[in-house]
Amino acid sequence: MITRTLTVMMTVAMLLFSPLLAEAATASRIVQSGDTTGKKIALTFDAGSDVGATEQILDILKAKKLKATFFLTGKWIRNNPTMAKRVLAEGHELGNHSYSHPDFATISVQQMKEEVNSTDQLAKQYLGRGLQPFFRPPFGSYDSATLNVLGELGYPWTVMWTVDTLDWKGIPASQIVERVMNGGGPGGIILMHVGSGTETPNALPTIINRLQGYGYQLVTLSEILLPEKIQAVHYVAPGETLWRIKGMYGVSLQQIAENNYLNDVNTIFAGQRLLIPRTVQNNIYTVIKGDSLWGISQRYGTTVYALQKANNITNPNYITVGQKLIIG
Repeated sequence: MITRTLTVMMTVAMLLFSPLLAEAATASRIVQSGDTTGKKIALTFDAGSDVGATEQILDILKAKKLKATFFLTGKWIRNNPTMAKRVLAEGHELGNHSYSHPDFATISVQQMKEEVNSTDQLAKQYLGRGLQPFFRPPFGSYDSATLNVLGELGYPWTVMWTVDTLDWKGIPASQIVERVMNGGGPGGIILMHVGSGTETPNALPTIINRLQGYGYQLVTLSEILLPEKIQAVHYVAPGETLWRIKGMYGVSLQQIAENNYLNDVNTIFAGQRLLIPRTVQNNIYTVIKGDSLWGISQRYGTTVYALQKANNITNPNYITVGQKLIIG
């Protein structure tokens, strides 16, 4: 791993004002699919028990030059730190899958918090960052208390799936392929697993080839859930600095750090995946789903009152998707 130390003095406090964290003050949102306006599909892999076929899956994705989203349990990170580091180092997106994979609809609020937080702490210990903003509930099981807890802990997205491949049952590769091809579509989220006994490594090349043959782009969750917030996905080149990257896209160091939940803002590494946020154009911001005036004010260094005054808003709790806001 190649690292580049930056002479940038930034405080941990700034991370408390991430755009995504600000929106997570309310209950986490359940999503089963993403943006359906383009032919994009997200491949996702749950890593909950053993390391299993992880290396084979990563080799396939690397050979195909694709990035996917991996949901990791805390136990998996603790037992497989080298493999977890490889997942991150190769530019894949990460999500939280709890610590011990319990049914969240049957445990207490305190247990939920411990499951989520302990996994985040292990990710910070071994990977240098938390796992926000995506959480996938074990077994796909949740209740209203689960969504409230996740929102409170900085997870605005509770990610389900469009297609369950059932690969964990050990079904033949041909059946896994068939389930994806029959159920996938624009904005689809495909659920697969990395554990032992799965035929996913044998099915994955065929899935990729067929989807691409139908004109689909295989992407990460961010690219189908947050398309209007992201202007680019940037992969750090050897020797590249955040100073150079921010200049390329016209954003600030703080915006890059906030939108990527960076735990150590003074270090980046070759191959690291960075989401580059969209910025205000000509002092005009377009409201998107999930926005709040408070979140927008924190994002652009203003206040709710200033936004109300500049835009003649009488009710600060009511803004609509597509609304144009003047950012003074």
